[in-house]
Amino acid sequence: MRAGLWESGLGAGLALSNVVLVGQRDLDAAEVRLIESGAVTHVPTGCGQPSPVLAALRRSIQA
Repeated sequence: MRAGLWESGLGAGLALSNVVLVGQRDLDAAEVRLIESGAVTHVPTGCGQPSPVLAALRRSIQA
């Protein structure tokens, strides 16, 4: 994935507002800052229900 911040080799043109990290546990400092600023959506592990994931995905698709 490439969201304009680093090169992953998997393509380009992905807006940060379309990024949803689901169940990500090992976040680096840059990722935490993006989540805290609202630029990237994070649904933590153990949310227990699909509704938080679905809501996050709907928001990212509409962005």
